[in-house]
Amino acid sequence: MFKRIIILTTMLLAMLFMLVNCTTNEDGNILVTAGKAELTEGEISYLLPEGFRDELSREVFRFIDEWAKEEILAEAALDMGLQKRPDIQYQLEEARRMILASAYEREVIASRVAIDSSEVYNYYLDNIEEFIRSKDEVRCAHFMVSDSFEAAIVDSLLDTLSFEEVAIQFSHDSKNIDIGYFAKDEMHPKLAASAFRLQEEERAGPIETEYGYHYIQLIDFAPKGTPKDFADVEDILRDIIAERKFRTAYGIVIDSLKGEKAIIIDSSAVLGKVKNEN
Repeated sequence: MFKRIIILTTMLLAMLFMLVNCTTNEDGNILVTAGKAELTEGEISYLLPEGFRDELSREVFRFIDEWAKEEILAEAALDMGLQKRPDIQYQLEEARRMILASAYEREVIASRVAIDSSEVYNYYLDNIEEFIRSKDEVRCAHFMVSDSFEAAIVDSLLDTLSFEEVAIQFSHDSKNIDIGYFAKDEMHPKLAASAFRLQEEERAGPIETEYGYHYIQLIDFAPKGTPKDFADVEDILRDIIAERKFRTAYGIVIDSLKGEKAIIIDSSAVLGKVKNEN
């Protein structure tokens, strides 16, 4: 399912000219024209990747520029009559089939997948041996400043304020000061050298690297052989269970559809085709 979504994203660009040409002005003001095609407010909201919607305006314009280039290329292909070529017709039909199949998977099959928290926790308990640490790990709070001037300010503030209070003021992402658990080889060598020497709630910094001046505080030390906390693996487990349930629901739906829509395979013809090509 997930690989198909990635493929569909790429194929959707190839079919964009068909979608736009079939859309009316009901989606709002026309914001962009490219050749004979028009792009409205509603279409931009639909086509723009979700992660871009809150980005700076230059990212939005970059996306629109890519759309416009794809559109005029597609229009030029139509002018040449490339859509009449058998191989292009096959690719368009393949994209149509995959888009519709994926839509059905989302609307019908995925909607049947329900997971409750107790189910995820029970899976964790039943498979806890899979989550045993193979290395010592530290869990740290972390923030970074860009230069020695800011580092000097941080040092003075840490004399009177808590690590968290200072981190909130200087961190670029104050919601993610807790960076979770890391093994020594998963950290920058300079940070690891300090982090693995700290006692709980002890802090270190400034630690200078090529990225800036770092400050860390040890939240927890988890030795090799201990299980990872449920909270640290919950999202992974939820994905595993969802994937399994989806596959089960997928099989049930396919079996049901096979009863409604006949699938007939001429095995001898298929084998003959393969034999001739070899």
